[in-house]
Amino acid sequence: MILLFYLKGILQLILSPRKGWEDISYDGFHARELFRKGFMPLVCFCSLSVFLRLFYHADASFAVVLEQAVVCVLKYLVAYYIAAFVFSVFMPVLSDNLPSLSKVHTFLIYSLGLMITLNIAMNCIPMDVALLYLLPLYFYFIMWRGIGFMAISFKGAFGFLMCCGSILVPPIVIQFLFNLVIPAF
Repeated sequence: MILLFYLKGILQLILSPRKGWEDISYDGFHARELFRKGFMPLVCFCSLSVFLRLFYHADASFAVVLEQAVVCVLKYLVAYYIAAFVFSVFMPVLSDNLPSLSKVHTFLIYSLGLMITLNIAMNCIPMDVALLYLLPLYFYFIMWRGIGFMAISFKGAFGFLMCCGSILVPPIVIQFLFNLVIPAF
């Protein structure tokens, strides 16, 4: 049930970021529950979607696809904890009234959920669509619209956007580093 609300929130964020953040603030799910029953199943589904490459890539082997699935889980978990650290360090400076820890983690979970849905879409499409590589810029805009959700002051808006980079950049960098080691198709 929480997974469906989580997916609904991600879809709302994509379609209408401001309204999406408002609705997420009214949902009232605790971040720990959202992580366990929403974020982690979506990460697992993303890693399972990597196996679709076996059907439409002729040179894909099971071992390489299995390694890519493990990397998929790893990159989102590492990105979550990196972003949680960065936000826990810089949120007292950026916000006049400090948002609760649960609200910060909810923001991280939904923001990474956007990246996960992009990864699922890229795994399901048998060809490379260049437009999909530009979607993290739109996700950056969606996170910027979450300034009200996070109660960020005007003077802390630029620093907040820099902190949002700690959500988007680690999955991309980790995937790049593993693609250097693991042969890609």
